[in-house]
Amino acid sequence: MSLKKLMIIGASVLLLVNGSVFGTIYVVDLLAGPSPEEIAALKAAEEKAVMDAIYAALPPLEEFKSKAKNIRAIGEAVLICEQKLKESVPQRKSWEVNMIESRFIAQQELYKIFLKYETVATVDAPKKAYDVACEVDGVTREVGLWKPTLKDS
Repeated sequence: MSLKKLMIIGASVLLLVNGSVFGTIYVVDLLAGPSPEEIAALKAAEEKAVMDAIYAALPPLEEFKSKAKNIRAIGEAVLICEQKLKESVPQRKSWEVNMIESRFIAQQELYKIFLKYETVATVDAPKKAYDVACEVDGVTREVGLWKPTLKDS
């Protein structure tokens, strides 16, 4: 045999062996399964599906209601009732707030304020004394009930 034929046979065998080795590596890689990145992506998708299922079963949250504009103290409610007194009784008067009986009802967010006032006696009218029950809504800052009752003198 000539050297040329031996070299061609050797090169062919070398190509055949290299081709079979690379082919085997390619097939083993296909059969080996997903890469570590693909496995991590599958685990993340599975965890997301589990969390979505948990959150889907929960009831929705209540709508947030800001209390920034609510009445913060009974003193503010007293000022609102005093303003109502000034608007509803135009004549001269003196008044006091009964802070012992006045209270805040948390379940209704309602302030109950109790006032006592006396009108100043004039030539035309004698003085009169009144007890007032005033209710102020803690959210809207509006007077819901204004009930003056004449005291027996």
